[in-house]
Amino acid sequence: MNPLKKERQQLAKAILEIYAVYISTGEEKEPMTISLPDLSRMAGLPQEFTENVLIEFIGEKIINMQESAITITDEKVLKKIAG
Repeated sequence: MNPLKKERQQLAKAILEIYAVYISTGEEKEPMTISLPDLSRMAGLPQEFTENVLIEFIGEKIINMQESAITITDEKVLKKIAG
């Protein structure tokens, strides 16, 4: 079992919430930009956990990141993690 399961769920939910805002504003084709501190606050996680989970998500090809821009590459898996 992944020791960061709860954190993965919280971060997946936060990323999907941001994505929902991008969709509602018609910007879903644009990468979502958010700072690590803001994303950590939104997910309710320490920055260290947020960073570790982001690295996992990138490694699992669920998201892609370029600086502070997040692109969801596997929305189905991200939704599954979010519960």
